[in-house]
Amino acid sequence: MFGSKLRSLARLPASIVNTSKVLRCQVICLHTTTKLQYISNTPSLAELSQLPVQYGVERQVWVENLDTRKEEKTDLIDLHPDVWAVYPRLDIIQANLVWQSKYNVVNYNHVKGVREMIYSYGGGAKPWPQKGTGRARQGSRRAPQMKNPGKVHGPQGPKSLYHMIPYSQRVYGLTHTLSVKMVQDDIHVVDNLEISTSDPEYLLELAKERGWTSSVLFVDTDDMFHENITAATEEIPYMNLMPVYGLNVNSMVKHHTLVLTVRAVESLTAKLLYALNRTDGKERAELSKNGPKEMKLKMEKYRPIV
Repeated sequence: MFGSKLRSLARLPASIVNTSKVLRCQVICLHTTTKLQYISNTPSLAELSQLPVQYGVERQVWVENLDTRKEEKTDLIDLHPDVWAVYPRLDIIQANLVWQSKYNVVNYNHVKGVREMIYSYGGGAKPWPQKGTGRARQGSRRAPQMKNPGKVHGPQGPKSLYHMIPYSQRVYGLTHTLSVKMVQDDIHVVDNLEISTSDPEYLLELAKERGWTSSVLFVDTDDMFHENITAATEEIPYMNLMPVYGLNVNSMVKHHTLVLTVRAVESLTAKLLYALNRTDGKERAELSKNGPKEMKLKMEKYRPIV
């Protein structure tokens, strides 16, 4: 309001304003907070370049222990950016989740058509003569427009919903999900999965002490795990064990915390880097679509020669 009056005073002609009197205007500076000044100022390109890069750079993670409840950081390892620091695409992750939920499902819905209804319940005769009754001509009592008819174009189960998404999309689903888990700080690396006791309370208190969520997935290279952690996770339905070759997008999304051993991280990185940079993509796509050209029985060499 004061600024608008000052501007209107400045626009007055000199004949109206008394030049003998001098008006002294003192501008008072209001002390605003630094946050408001920072928001009002547009950051420069140099300031933007100083922001940390989140994706496409090498990441590091601490190696922890499992033999004690208190966390002890023993080492620091580097993670490859092509596997653990990819800019995540949620459409790829969602495509993998939909594929995993449907590829092993069989739809058993089945409705009977006209001929099946005639075979099972009869009634396939012509309901009335073709001419002379004044009614519309009908060919069968089990026609779709009649009462208790056979259905047309209904589901004819059992029908398998098995399908395969492209090989590259499956690989990207793993890398993008691992990158999301890394950004969310839900990935923990341990030296091994050996714990001191088989009591399930030990794992529950350990997860609570270290700030893990209740659902934890332990991953190692072998499918034969240590006796104590196997017995402990048997009593906890939301803590599970899984080898590297069985790791999938659905299991990583289902479990909030992902705990991997050092050798599991190295094996997983090597497998995914090979899958990302392999040069036989066309042959692999044809194999997934058409299957092998020649099938060899693996048990032939063990059978006795007659």
